[in-house]
This record gives sequence, structure tokens and C-alpha cells, in this order.
Amino acid sequence: MESQPAKFHVSTHWRKILEHSFVYNLWQLFIGGEAVHRAFIDVYCIDFAKKKYGDRGHFFCARVSDASIATGSFDIVLALGILHHLSEHESLKLIESAWNSLKPGGFLFSADPVWTNTQSRLEKFLMSKDRGQNIRTEEEYKKLIRTRFVNIESQVVSGLLNIPWTANLIKAWKN
Repeated sequence: MESQPAKFHVSTHWRKILEHSFVYNLWQLFIGGEAVHRAFIDVYCIDFAKKKYGDRGHFFCARVSDASIATGSFDIVLALGILHHLSEHESLKLIESAWNSLKPGGFLFSADPVWTNTQSRLEKFLMSKDRGQNIRTEEEYKKLIRTRFVNIESQVVSGLLNIPWTANLIKAWKN
């Protein structure tokens, strides 16, 4: 069975965020969140998170398609490095979950590796070895997001990592 990404949210004094991500610790440090709601597939991760964050959150195990998230309760949904690990069907479930979880005016932000016509052979080789075997083009990511969101911005960027790697950053608002 293929592993699924984690889901969680961080509550800060100014925003409530739902995140589907593996970079939680960095984000938590960056925004100084005070509460966490996170779903894991690996029981070890749950134990680790409970020890590290204690009563600052609620941790549980769930698949993207099965997790029960409160409707209309988040300002931001982050999907960082997740969509390229999901099939089209699973990606659509995540996008629907994001839409349902957002308050009006909230937004989904996704960042995933992207195929372009200008990548070097080395970059294409490195990206082909990623565990996420559903890397898409910018247009393919936008098509997925547009199944639910109309107002989107998309940008392809390089140089974010110390290795050749190009990412597609998408911000999509719930109107």
C-alpha cells in the first residue's frame, strides 16, 4: 500500500491553517503556531508529534480521502510537496477537501516539482527518482486545481533548493 501524506492545521493568533505537508516543523517554527491538528499514516510520527508538541495539538492517523476535516474553518490550506505523490483521483479528493475546509476568501497554496521544457538532463533525472511518481506540468497542476477553484495564480520557479529542481507554486482562492 502506498503511503499517503499527512494532513494538519496550525492555529495562530491571526489565522487557522490546514496543511497537507511533510514540512510541518519548519512551518510551525516560522509562524509560531500555538495549536496543531495533524493526521499521520505512521504511528511513530504520532508518538513523536505528541512528545514534541504535547497539548499544542491533536494528532491522528488518516488518509487524504478518509480524513474528516471541519467545513469552512480554515483561512489557508497548504499542500507543500504533496500533489506529485497522489494519483489524479487522490489529488482531486485533496482539492475538494481543501475547498470544503476553507472559509470564504481563504486560499489553497500548493508547491510541487514540475516538468518544463527547459530542464537539464540532470534535473529531469533527479526528479524522475523522486518517490512521488505523479510530477505534472504546470498546465496539468492548474487543471487539477481548477476542478474546484476558479481564481488561481501559478508560477514556475527554479533555484529554491541546492540541487537542480523546478517547482510550481499555485495560490487558489475560495470566493
